[in-house]
Amino acid sequence: GKTTVLQHLAAKLQNNGYITYVVFNRAAAEEAQGKLPQVDCRTCASLAKTTVEKSIGERIPIENDAKGAYVKLADDVCADDISRLLDNVRQESRRRTRKTILHYIAKTLLEFLHSDGEKPTTTYYPAIVWHREDAPEGVPRDPGDIYIRCASALWDLIKQGPRTFEAIQKVAQLCKLKLHNNNLLVDEAQDLDGAQLAWLVDQSIVHGKRLWLVGDAA
Repeated sequence: GKTTVLQHLAAKLQNNGYITYVVFNRAAAEEAQGKLPQVDCRTCASLAKTTVEKSIGERIPIENDAKGAYVKLADDVCADDISRLLDNVRQESRRRTRKTILHYIAKTLLEFLHSDGEKPTTTYYPAIVWHREDAPEGVPRDPGDIYIRCASALWDLIKQGPRTFEAIQKVAQLCKLKLHNNNLLVDEAQDLDGAQLAWLVDQSIVHGKRLWLVGDAA
């Protein structure tokens, strides 16, 4: 299969410079490392974290609950924007509505982090549907660009000291950080998100690395 082809390729390339074998999850990385002890087998998240840490010269503590961290930050940073959305909402509905708005701000940010874009430009679509069809009375039926503006404000803060795997990956992608290898083998490429794929492809286009990707057709 596809994985076997990459494993044979890794064996043949071992005398042609440093090799990184990228897999989808930690279990697959550990399994591949057992079969290919001469190759550095990593997940894309782990690879990005190590690369960003080298670029800043320090270890990065990870916040495991990414969405929860973004919701908490949005509750502080976006308080004024959220209050304006709640101006005409009945008092008894405000707490639940605020929680929903915070959820959609975090999802808009996450959608950007997983994309290959340079900045947030799109509102998370279920938020648009919620405003049009399900939001309580008093919530604007058209949210405008509030979710994009809030996601952008959050990203401006987060990128200064990323603490989640998604944010770290985004920093690696946007900064086009260079991997210290000659050969990059990527398994299950169909599972990569836009930020991961853009960063790995830039290793070839920008940095001249040799890149092989295998995966299922879309």
